[in-house]
Amino acid sequence: MSNIYELSASFEAIAKQIESGNLSAEEAADTIESMSIMIKQKCEGVTALILNSDSDVEQLKKARDKINQRIKSKESFSRRMRGLLQNAMEATKTISLESPQFKIQLVDNPPSVELIEDAEKLLDEKYIKIKLTRTPDKLKLKEDLKKGLEIPGAQLVTKTRVRIT
Repeated sequence: MSNIYELSASFEAIAKQIESGNLSAEEAADTIESMSIMIKQKCEGVTALILNSDSDVEQLKKARDKINQRIKSKESFSRRMRGLLQNAMEATKTISLESPQFKIQLVDNPPSVELIEDAEKLLDEKYIKIKLTRTPDKLKLKEDLKKGLEIPGAQLVTKTRVRIT
């Protein structure tokens, strides 16, 4: 049995033969009808595969979301426990603990900058970074292209897609 690509190519070849006059429409009618039925069946099969794949994607997304939720929960738990441990060690003025499994120490982090409220207004310009982002405004481009304006580097295109309902 042929695949959908081969059937489509054969269908197009027969249509070209009819156009060129090498084959009459009456002679090709049975072949076209049977090929149309086979193409329809193949399209239905491909549609079932697409719907099945879409369902798999949704299930995988749900699983990913559950895993991400568990990761966040575990990270939050670890942060809370680390904070409790630090508070307990600081309260008891314990700098270091050792056990057969691990060593626990209170250590200083490297220095970091902490900004106060409205720091941008108070800081000298040499301490301020300016970020600029240039991106084409596709909505404005679409609007002007629809009005018929010629814009170098942009064109209005209409693409097709498969809708399964």
